[in-house]
Amino acid sequence: MQRIPLGRQDAQMLLGDSPTTPMHIGGYSVFSLPATAPTNFVARLLARLRKQPINSPPWNYRLATQSLLQSTLAPAWEIVLDENVNDHLSHHALPAPGGERELWELISRLHSQPLDMARPLWELHLIEGYAHRRFAVYMKFHHALFDGSTAIRVAYALASETPNAPVRGPWFAQRNARKEKTERTGREAKRRRDGDASLLSAFEERIRKQLETYRSLPEFVRAMRQTINAAMGDHSGLVAPYTGPKCIMNGPLTRRRSVAMHSFSLARVKAVAKASESTLNDVVLAISGGALRRHLEERKALPQRALIAGVPVGLKHGEGERSGNRVSLLFATLATDVRDPFNRLMAIRKSTQAAKKHLQAMSVPSVDLYSTVMIVPAFLGSVTGNAMSSVAVSNVAGPHTPLFLTGAPLEATCPMSVLTPNMALNITCLSYHKGLYLGLTACPDLVPHVDDLAAHMGDAFNELEAAVKRHAASQSSAAGHSRPLKRSRPRRPVPRS
Repeated sequence: MQRIPLGRQDAQMLLGDSPTTPMHIGGYSVFSLPATAPTNFVARLLARLRKQPINSPPWNYRLATQSLLQSTLAPAWEIVLDENVNDHLSHHALPAPGGERELWELISRLHSQPLDMARPLWELHLIEGYAHRRFAVYMKFHHALFDGSTAIRVAYALASETPNAPVRGPWFAQRNARKEKTERTGREAKRRRDGDASLLSAFEERIRKQLETYRSLPEFVRAMRQTINAAMGDHSGLVAPYTGPKCIMNGPLTRRRSVAMHSFSLARVKAVAKASESTLNDVVLAISGGALRRHLEERKALPQRALIAGVPVGLKHGEGERSGNRVSLLFATLATDVRDPFNRLMAIRKSTQAAKKHLQAMSVPSVDLYSTVMIVPAFLGSVTGNAMSSVAVSNVAGPHTPLFLTGAPLEATCPMSVLTPNMALNITCLSYHKGLYLGLTACPDLVPHVDDLAAHMGDAFNELEAAVKRHAASQSSAAGHSRPLKRSRPRRPVPRS
């Protein structure tokens, strides 16, 4: 059976999987039922999906059965040819009144359950009975299959920009049997003909990558020295991992998960970013910092030092790669020790600019090695008791145009991610059409009432927006007062005719 080796970061995602830190990501999308939808609309949708076999990579990948040593040092996928799609699809109905709380409670339970490691590592759940003639689609897949940006693309592949386009699961690829047989025969003949050459080519590729890593060592050493200096308190603005203050959100996790979401107008968030000369990601970090400051103040648990955020940064995938992880990390302050929202945003902007400069100074092999060194201790956190950061905050771009699922328009979406050892909160931001959606994934034993924290996100943005407007007005006023008054020119007499 054909085996596909896992990349370095994908293997780390598997090694980090445990009963209290299941490494699956996902999210849910809310659709409005079409005006003419029958009462069994969701059931009929599920029936169509169940007729579509799993025949497309990586949806038909499962972990290869190997020895413990091989599974640890060199895990691999194997392709499953006869996987039953019914084992991956489920149908649920919300209890009355079918509101937001009931939806979050159901999805929290689903997200708390680990994936079956003996099967392809993904699930899809259709949820009906949501108030105001709506239904939801919840998907989850193991982080070893996809990074965040790739997961967004494959999750939205279920929907279409055309309202009445037929539904097709991303795991299903329609094929021409005769053409496929001809191509397979050709590939097998070529494999037999070029077997030795392909083995040599693969060996040369491994040697090339090892040489690139070796040449990147000076850059890597310089980056590590800068990180150590930042941890010791230099004034570069760079934030080092594992330097966050002690916080009630950082401790041993349980297997329970809870989710919540808050949405924003994308235009308003972009306007705040433009007015403050910041990025959209800076504004998301400032919203998160403001909400966490209020949330921890209410519990009399706000640390004196600022919380720090671990921010995943997607790297470009290689040509032909359909799955896997290509991610680095930067670390930024959340400035929770700063009371004024505008000053908090400025502190965050300085921090992210230093972090980006730090990463941009490295080549791709250096970034890969640096990211590995940063991530591995995070998965050992359950042993060391340390958290890489106070919280994870990521921002993923979604579709800019409206999407539909067999005539049902997509209204809202909520991304959900993993929790690493001793870090009980993940905030993932996703843009779609005219909205910006912040999905919160938490361990409720350390972060209770995550729905309250989601509500604080709205308050934090309103405060930040007002503070940025005040600052812009004061700058405009100061500029106006400092500008010398124009001297009026004497009018010339109008000649008489």
